[in-house]
Amino acid sequence: MSKRKSPLKTTLTDDERRLIEALIGYRFKNPARLNEALTHSSLKNEERSVTVDYERLEFLGDRVLNLAVAQRLYDSGRFTPGEMTEIMKGLVSETPFCAAAEKLGLSGFLLASRGVSENEKEKFSDKTKSDLFESLAAAVYLDSGRNLTAVEPMIDRYLGSVDTR
Repeated sequence: MSKRKSPLKTTLTDDERRLIEALIGYRFKNPARLNEALTHSSLKNEERSVTVDYERLEFLGDRVLNLAVAQRLYDSGRFTPGEMTEIMKGLVSETPFCAAAEKLGLSGFLLASRGVSENEKEKFSDKTKSDLFESLAAAVYLDSGRNLTAVEPMIDRYLGSVDTR
């Protein structure tokens, strides 16, 4: 008797989407953007219907987060260039992005191949967790019509308020 494989999960449920939206303070107009932000490349290799993964969003998200934080520091008028550089180092890097992804529980929402078990999701490298946070920021940015301020609730909730440092 052969064991039938259950179908791969290729999209978030509505409840999962609503939970993530509540956690980040942003409601997606196009839920496919959120799915893309949480799709591991392994799923593309196993499921033909999946054509995107989070890697392109991660590239953009790094820049979005850098610009959003830099702009807020600059606009505050409270910091010298040296202070802004130090604050940026502490806020916009792998360690705080990884911590933010862990607080959000992003690994648990990851859409991945059968080869990536639930236990492996929790053991992803800090880099992978950081990448997920960056991809989520890019998804918010693009879904909002490239509105940088749409990313600010994520920054405030998970990286700390730039204005109060």
